[in-house]
Amino acid sequence: MRKTYLLPLGFIVTLLAGFYFFSNQSAPEISYAAQLDGIRLERDYMMRNDANSPFRDSLHLFSPLQYFEANPALKITARFEPIMTINTVKIPTYNGDLLDYISYGYLHFEYNGAPQRLTIYSSVTDGKQDLFLGFRDQTNGQATYGGGRYINLKHQGETEVTLDFNLAYNPYCAYNEAFICPVPPRENTLDFEVNAGEKAFHLK
Repeated sequence: MRKTYLLPLGFIVTLLAGFYFFSNQSAPEISYAAQLDGIRLERDYMMRNDANSPFRDSLHLFSPLQYFEANPALKITARFEPIMTINTVKIPTYNGDLLDYISYGYLHFEYNGAPQRLTIYSSVTDGKQDLFLGFRDQTNGQATYGGGRYINLKHQGETEVTLDFNLAYNPYCAYNEAFICPVPPRENTLDFEVNAGEKAFHLK
């Protein structure tokens, strides 16, 4: 049976908790690059050990995930614009299924002097609202996974949101076709290279 995969909540929540813990500490000796290294090491650990890992039944195929070096220029403050009208959309998955999402809001930012916009969606699972931001960029199919990548976000009414492409990660489908993952919407295709975050995965 194929497994539905929306977001890797099991270990991404843990990773983000660690990220926010470090980022909120008054310890200047902990560099941003070191924070990312810690998150990435823990992601590898969870890939090897988590019960929901896409490598749970094929650990021999796992090799450490590959990333771009920390790129502070791609940690961006974006302006949040809410979508006031409830609009349910069906987002296709990589295997052809459709998943229901609600249009949640837009993130507006500039990169290299050009205006950019990404759409955030939400899904409600187990009574909790999860935000979904999938995007494509000009590295897909080369340095990064061809199907695009995801970024986990939290939003509690702020007018500005930190959009950190260094935290971009591959959907589980990039490692195991048994998982069902939403495809980043067409409108979330960026016209520049996002040389940050996780690179394409290659089997041993």
